Amino acid sequence: MTGGWQPWKNGGGRTRTLATHPEGAGMEDFAWRISLAEIAAAGPFSAFAGVERLFTPVAGDPVRLTIDGETVPAGPETAPLRFDGAAEVHAEPTGGPLIVLNLMCRAPFRAEVTRGAPLPAGAVWQGVLDPATLELSQTGKGLRIGLYDHSGSSGTASS
Repeated sequence: MTGGWQPWKNGGGRTRTLATHPEGAGMEDFAWRISLAEIAAAGPFSAFAGVERLFTPVAGDPVRLTIDGETVPAGPETAPLRFDGAAEVHAEPTGGPLIVLNLMCRAPFRAEVTRGAPLPAGAVWQGVLDPATLELSQTGKGLRIGLYDHSGSSGTASS
């Protein structure tokens, strides 16, 4: 189900589903899931046994994540963090909310996030999504997606 913000599986935060496979899959039966999450308060993450998680901060203030006893900083300037969905994870905000891009996959799927350089003003890009691949690349035809959008329309990127 894609759409507006929903409570986390454990009720401790909120998430917005961008895409799932198969389409319409729920929290217990997706093969892969792409979502945004907002971390505004300290608390545990939901457990997803059998799922690999890729946690990519995209906007807001950093948090301290404790993953199975190891504390690591996470913020818009840090690299994506990969961890087992069954891990014991706790977030501790250091200021305001953090928005995170979450990619969660069950085998045989695997998620990757590559951070590129920001697009210059007037650049155009296109997004392609299928069950095996999510790819964003510069092309001659544009697609505009705003912050927190899950659908797009023709246009050009701006900074």
